[in-house]
Amino acid sequence: MFQGMSEDTALQRLILLKITSSSMSNITNTKISEAAIENFDMNFFQVQQHLSELTESGFLASSKFGGEVTYSITDAGDSILELFKDKLSDQISSLVESLFITSGQLQGADASYFLSETGEFSVDLVLTERGLTIFRLTLSIPDEIQAKKICSNWKLEPSNIFGKIMKIIDPV
Repeated sequence: MFQGMSEDTALQRLILLKITSSSMSNITNTKISEAAIENFDMNFFQVQQHLSELTESGFLASSKFGGEVTYSITDAGDSILELFKDKLSDQISSLVESLFITSGQLQGADASYFLSETGEFSVDLVLTERGLTIFRLTLSIPDEIQAKKICSNWKLEPSNIFGKIMKIIDPV
C-alpha cells in the first residue's frame, strides 16, 4: 500500500480508512470529504483521489445509495489499518472517534455485566443514538474476567465493534 508514495500520502490514506472504519454503517463521500478537509488538512481533490485508489486496491468498497456514493471498509482495509495502526497517533485516532460521537452518529455506548441465576455472567452491550437504543446485545460469559474485558473493549471502540458486527450480519 505504501510503496512509492510519500509519508503524507500514506498517512492521509490511513486516516480515510480510519474514518470509514469508525463509521457504524456505510459513510457517504460527502461525510468523508467534510471530515478529512475540516480536520486533517486535506483538499477535496486529494480525498477523491485517495478514495478512488483505496477502492481500486480493494481496501474500500463503494456503492450508490440514494444518489450518493457510500463507502465501507473491506476486510483487506481492516487488515491494513491494523497492520499500520502505529502510524496513526493517538490524537488522530481520538479525533476520528470524536467525529462520530459529536456528529450524533454514536451518542452513547454502555456496557455492564452481572451474575445471572445460572452462575454465568451476563454482559449487556448497548448503543444509543438521539436517546433511542439502536443496538443491544446480551452475552452469556463463563467468568468475570472475560466479562470485564468485553465491557472494557466495547467502551473503548464501540463503533468499530458495531461496524464489524453489522458487516457480518448484513454483508452488503
